[in-house]
Amino acid sequence: MVNKPYLVRVDDEIIINLENVTTIAHSEGRLLICFVGDLDNPLILVGDDAQAMWIYFSSQMMSFQPLKITNPGRETLDIPNSTDEQH
Repeated sequence: MVNKPYLVRVDDEIIINLENVTTIAHSEGRLLICFVGDLDNPLILVGDDAQAMWIYFSSQMMSFQPLKITNPGRETLDIPNSTDEQH
């Protein structure tokens, strides 16, 4: 198993770890990101920031490509799709 934090920069000042996120919702030009243990205080993005981040999340969630995870000092690890043949 590979230890892999999922860090996402949402703007110039904020980077979030997706392991701490429970919900990502897009509605009426706003993007709400709710965190574990703090559902009443979501991060809210609006306008172009919300749209750009939603496009990013949507494309990542709909991707059918294998994940590529890079660990410092090691080669990139390819994690196969569930449809790949087992050898």
